[in-house]
Amino acid sequence: RGLLEVSWGSASINGPLTTTSTSVIRIPAVDSSVSQALVIGNSFSNNGLIELTSYATVGHSSYLHMQSGQLTNTSTGTIRSAVGTTSGGRFVEGSIVNQGVIAVEESLYVGNYLNTESRSHQLSAGDVSVSAGKTLSIKGTTEYSGGTFNGTGDVIVEGTLNLSQDLTLTAGSQKFYFPSTPENGTGTLINDRDTFLVGTTLNSPVENRGLLEVSWGSASINGPLTTTSTSVI
Repeated sequence: RGLLEVSWGSASINGPLTTTSTSVIRIPAVDSSVSQALVIGNSFSNNGLIELTSYATVGHSSYLHMQSGQLTNTSTGTIRSAVGTTSGGRFVEGSIVNQGVIAVEESLYVGNYLNTESRSHQLSAGDVSVSAGKTLSIKGTTEYSGGTFNGTGDVIVEGTLNLSQDLTLTAGSQKFYFPSTPENGTGTLINDRDTFLVGTTLNSPVENRGLLEVSWGSASINGPLTTTSTSVI
């Protein structure tokens, strides 16, 4: 219900973990440790705040690692990659179900970036906000059924994206990248902004109102493609 902080090195929670709306789990990078990590043994729900940040004067990293199961960020929950004192890396090594807020104030990596474990994510509600000059990178299989993307930072979706609802990438300076990402489902990808395809295959319907650019290699659109007067391909 209070503050739980990894003050040095790594820590593990192997038993059941329960949080309340006042819970704060903080994992800060520090000078005396190259990486700070909290290892969670089983699935749990975040009803409060999970913060990955830095107290360091050099670019060390902070990690939340799910050994098994998934992290559910509930409607009252926030996962924040905070700026802190230095950049460094902010990693959530695990599968996420988001119903709340993901606030990317410093670049954040979600999925299996440091190992070969298969990760899957569900974006069913809530808000994903990426600050200017920062990047949210999501790796694994992502199931989208609701929620919004906001901010002016960039989003990279790497893996498989399945749409069961329409996903609207609203107009703004935020850029979306789909490197080698097959995109499937019954929902329509509605693009109002700058979206970059890198070896991407789009199998569901696409409605382009903004910029859709093949930035490297080849890309395929196999589903219905609709354009408007503002479309640029």
